[in-house]
Amino acid sequence: MKKLLLLALMPMVMIVGCATSPDKIPAQYVSPLIYKDYDEGQIIQEMDHIGRRTSELYASLKKKATGDKWQMGIGLLLFWPVLFALEGGDGPEATEYARLRGQYEALRQVAIQKKINLELLPPSPEAIVRKEKERLKAESNKKKKPGAKPKDIPSLKALAEKGDAGVQNNLGLRYSKGEGVLEDDVAAYAWHNIAAANGNLNAKEAKVILAKTMTPESIIKAQELSKEMLKKNPKLLKK
Repeated sequence: MKKLLLLALMPMVMIVGCATSPDKIPAQYVSPLIYKDYDEGQIIQEMDHIGRRTSELYASLKKKATGDKWQMGIGLLLFWPVLFALEGGDGPEATEYARLRGQYEALRQVAIQKKINLELLPPSPEAIVRKEKERLKAESNKKKKPGAKPKDIPSLKALAEKGDAGVQNNLGLRYSKGEGVLEDDVAAYAWHNIAAANGNLNAKEAKVILAKTMTPESIIKAQELSKEMLKKNPKLLKK
């Protein structure tokens, strides 16, 4: 009897039980007219708030979606009442996440209309999500291989010193995460800065995101380090 009941409930639980991954939540449309009277400072401040909150929500929603999938698997394999412990689909966090993404796009449209330099704007939710994905992936890798460190730093540096912008950006990421090297935001920013000068778009984005976690003094120090590195090795820049 229990088996029959489980078979009957499975389709319903599969549909409503699991929370949607934030990667599959579309942005909600928000009219730019809401922000038509905002000045540059207000637009940047609001975008910064959206970025921070988006990052928090992404981590929470990802954890919830992963937890629901785990419970679903255990429930189906071992004990069907576990299925009723699922949180039950998407909630207010998912709604807020979709709305915030829409608000950012609306603000961006207003910024374009007001001819604000887009490079001055805080990173988009998509950029922040990519950064959060990288962080979560790094945490997952650390759990799988405690203390594991990449051993290819010397070879990466050799390529970076020949002007490879992609590798230069990669080195920046390694320094910002402490992978294979001691964590050093100044060195990370310096490598991102050089890669950006070589036209690497990911490096430009990474530099903006990293700067938000640094003090003005550290940013100046990183910029000076970039100059010193280029002075010692002009080949860092492509001609």
